Amino acid sequence: MTGDGDARCALDPGGPAQRRVACRACGLYRLCLPGGLDEAQCRRLERLIVRRRPIKRGERLFGAGDRFRCIYAIRSGAMKTWVPVQGVAQRIVGFHLPGEVLGLDAISAGHHPHTAEALEDTGVCEVPFEAFEHLARDLAGLQRQMFRIMSSEIARAQTGRAPLSRGSTPAQLALLLLHISAGLRQRGFLDTEYRLSMSRSDIANHLGVAVETVCRVLAQFQGEGVLLVRRRCIRLLDPARLRTIAGLAPRPGTGSEAL
Repeated sequence: MTGDGDARCALDPGGPAQRRVACRACGLYRLCLPGGLDEAQCRRLERLIVRRRPIKRGERLFGAGDRFRCIYAIRSGAMKTWVPVQGVAQRIVGFHLPGEVLGLDAISAGHHPHTAEALEDTGVCEVPFEAFEHLARDLAGLQRQMFRIMSSEIARAQTGRAPLSRGSTPAQLALLLLHISAGLRQRGFLDTEYRLSMSRSDIANHLGVAVETVCRVLAQFQGEGVLLVRRRCIRLLDPARLRTIAGLAPRPGTGSEAL
């Protein structure tokens, strides 16, 4: 049961629809958290936020080298970011789920270092950055809140890149699955049973291993009772064991991983 089919998952009857983030779980909403803006100021910010038409699977939100204009928040669906590499079409640098913010890494250079591509039909909100800067000059606290978002996203991105620096493929894959689970949990979604938006080949590309290796390790995890795999659906049966495989220490007194 390691195929890449797109059928609705029997383990997750809601399928991709379960991953539609509410505005309060969105990364951009954090601009309006207490200590940032009051209700009237939030309305001024909301007027800047544009809901784009759905981005179709395989369609790009932006390309590497494109001029930076907006920051984006994924409302539903999922995306991958990648860079072109000599000898292969692309190297995937990250996967992005609802509630995550894209584009912050382009502010400094003024252009996007990666290409962002939809893994499935994806809803996105965008904020034109130039208009945001003008608004930030008028609203005390808005810029500070943006810094907090940037710090949070940097930390998340560093954790997401961790699989590439880990030793064995089982450890890399375990950490990736836990990272996806943690991202869903932080935004109020079911974190022990979910549908992978990315294919086995995308996962292999991200980890730098062969597709057959990814399939073999998933089958190994299933055989050991760590998880259940059904096409693209994952049910974590023993998250504690998965954390051990990933080489992560449990939280003191809880027995659960800090990720």
